[in-house]
Amino acid sequence: MAQLPSEYRPITTAKIVARLFHGVLAQRMEREVPLSPQKKVFRRGDGLVDNVWLPRSVVRDRMKAMKTVFVTFVDVAKAFDSVSHYTMILAARRVGIPDRLLAYIKSLYSGTETRQGRGQLRSPIRVARGVRQGDPLSPLLFNYVMDWILTELDPDLGIKLEDSDTKLNHLAFADNVSLITSSCMAANMSLLNLKLG
Repeated sequence: MAQLPSEYRPITTAKIVARLFHGVLAQRMEREVPLSPQKKVFRRGDGLVDNVWLPRSVVRDRMKAMKTVFVTFVDVAKAFDSVSHYTMILAARRVGIPDRLLAYIKSLYSGTETRQGRGQLRSPIRVARGVRQGDPLSPLLFNYVMDWILTELDPDLGIKLEDSDTKLNHLAFADNVSLITSSCMAANMSLLNLKLG
């Protein structure tokens, strides 16, 4: 049995406690904050099946009705690493995250620095983009940004689902988006809207 301080093994409780705390926060935020139903990644349910079944169903229905459909697959390159911290906070505010929680999230990302070099470290580099790897809050913060971008897409550029008033203009996976339109021009306009978002 250890008796002296030098006999105790060090453990990193702060990271473990923070991850547990962020896991609880993430569960509550997911439950309380609504997102676009087309944004399926990092959420409960079988979103992948929905996002595979829906485009196949749309294409099959459009072919039966002899109507055109354009499905444009967009890979949002380095999306997790490129989203700005400022935009994450704005997106979280937009969906209704309370101010006290926003202040906490902002404190997690403020003053983040890194260094690079071999042998001798260079000057600190301020990090203003990217979500924290392994943090349970990161997928939600990323989803809030993607939800903001995707809700800005023009719904009139999408297609109307058969026997429904629903218009479908996109489906989203983690860092991939499928734009669904009825013409090549609408597909180009949707791509432009996605880039401007």
